[in-house]
Amino acid sequence: MTTPTGITSIIGHAEIAAFADSNINLQHSKVIEYRERVNSLRDSLRAKIAADPAYAVVRVLNAGSLAKGSALRNTSDFDLAVYLRPGAVPEDPTQLASWLVARLKEARPQLEDDQFELRDHCVSILYKDGRRVDIVPILDSGDGSGDGDLIRKDTGAKVRTNVRRHIEFVRVRKARCPVHYRQVIRLLKWWAVQQKGRDENFRFKSYFAELLCSHLLDTGTDFSSYPNALASIFTYIQVTGLTTPIIFEDYYQRSAVPDSVHGIITVIDAVNPQNNVMRDYTETNRRAIVSAAGAALDAIDYAEYVPKRAEAVAAWAEILGGQFRG
Repeated sequence: MTTPTGITSIIGHAEIAAFADSNINLQHSKVIEYRERVNSLRDSLRAKIAADPAYAVVRVLNAGSLAKGSALRNTSDFDLAVYLRPGAVPEDPTQLASWLVARLKEARPQLEDDQFELRDHCVSILYKDGRRVDIVPILDSGDGSGDGDLIRKDTGAKVRTNVRRHIEFVRVRKARCPVHYRQVIRLLKWWAVQQKGRDENFRFKSYFAELLCSHLLDTGTDFSSYPNALASIFTYIQVTGLTTPIIFEDYYQRSAVPDSVHGIITVIDAVNPQNNVMRDYTETNRRAIVSAAGAALDAIDYAEYVPKRAEAVAAWAEILGGQFRG
């Protein structure tokens, strides 16, 4: 990377890209393996749907980071969205997970009881290699659009979503920026993982990384240089303090976002104008993100000008973790 003064940085795009390939990105062979695992489960459920018109599951879709192409190498869970008949599920949301396990066993009876784990928002199926498939229940809208409602276990509140549109949202931007868009998302997610490793209270959702990168891509940020792209992201966080709402208009108008959903940080779900995905982030969470972004930006600035390779590598290791060797 060449700085504004004409000095060539020791660590540039090529070094960051090589690190991403060897440490961050999920290997292609693993992508195929994990997709086959998820697809096998998906196909079993679809076969059950076709064979049993009364089956409570009406649609099954690949979802999450694996489907979007933004999964990290250290990712241990992958998502499968199951759309359910609203009238067939238990009225008590706290019973939904155990009910779903019984439905999954109807389609995949060879699964053992100890392979299932009930989680707040889903049911996980655990495999011997430590990986898991998260089965995310969605109440189907019934109109074939892909719309449905997630159910918050703690409150029973319904949150409208659309898995097809979530995937499409990413694919549209990938078409505009075929390689770099999803790589920058993965780099930002990796940075957040490093922060969480240093501070267990640090919060930075993977979906937030996706939406933040999407917003910057939409507003003209060049992602073709990874050091510059990361610097732009951290600068945005610093300059705005994350107090500027991020809203997309792929599937709704900005005017559809009600004032009531605005929060300390406002990042509106790409497919649901009433869902602020950062609704429960506190002022302490916001300040922690801004502070961490400031430290990362300082490290990038320092790495641009230091004359010694070891110093530049150490600065980038502050951002990408101790595995980074330049």
